[in-house]
Amino acid sequence: MGCAGNLDEIQGIAKLGSNILLAEAPELIGTGKRSEEDQGVTKRITDLVGEIGPKIQVLHGAGNSRGQDVYDVIIAGAETTGSTSGIIKAEDS
Repeated sequence: MGCAGNLDEIQGIAKLGSNILLAEAPELIGTGKRSEEDQGVTKRITDLVGEIGPKIQVLHGAGNSRGQDVYDVIIAGAETTGSTSGIIKAEDS
């Protein structure tokens, strides 16, 4: 497993043959916000990794806080996603 924050890092880690690549844009970590532009980046990352290593699973994190965020990331081609800060920052109930 490797973790990367930009396209150059993602490409380098994918070329190492990692089985899982966690892609997290540092500027989105902890924000709980994703935009249409982020959705496009998610697709480009997933496509790039697929070209390098079709068996590499791509996990997209950062900026996820709602079920719709998870849906959008999966629709963009990610195999999985995360929402750590969304859970940690949630109000106790």
